Amino acid sequence: MPSISYKIFVTSICIFFLWQLQNYTLALEFDRKLIFSGEIWRIWTAHFVHSNNNHFALNAIAGVITYSFFYKSINIKVLLIQWGVLSMLISLALLMVYPNIQWYNGLSGLLHAFVAYSATEKALQKKPLFLTILVILCGKVLYEMVRTQLGYRNMLGEIAIIFEAHVCGVLVGILIALIARLFSSKPVLNRLSQEPRIE
Repeated sequence: MPSISYKIFVTSICIFFLWQLQNYTLALEFDRKLIFSGEIWRIWTAHFVHSNNNHFALNAIAGVITYSFFYKSINIKVLLIQWGVLSMLISLALLMVYPNIQWYNGLSGLLHAFVAYSATEKALQKKPLFLTILVILCGKVLYEMVRTQLGYRNMLGEIAIIFEAHVCGVLVGILIALIARLFSSKPVLNRLSQEPRIE
């Protein structure tokens, strides 16, 4: 098992790399018009750039906590697989289901997808803790939807929260976990991962 110092080193490198990407937010964020004009890389890169440093710091902390909760070690291969599949599906869902969303950036949609996938996968193994986590996550997203429908704005400081990305993330995560269960004895996105630490 990797040492604590190794985990801290890898985590620091990942966060530093993501922080550097924040200098290119305008070139990498989700922009509907530019995606349809051919800048398809934004489908993937939008999830790693943020509106400001506070937005980035909050999502980076949430990402470290989330991944640490579900896995004993950082597995770069698993992260890349999950990023590629989940981010693509979230962005495509935003493009097709929410035509009013013209722009988006941030890691939160991907984090919702990651938690939904992992929690669903373990809930299907009849582990009640993960079923509870999944119910809480769905309740959170439902609360955001209801608030929006009632005319309230979900804000993070001066930044409007694009709750639609959270909705897409949760639905995509659950759907992929269910498909994985149907077609494989092992979760498709977690073949290279270690067992979760929480039972």
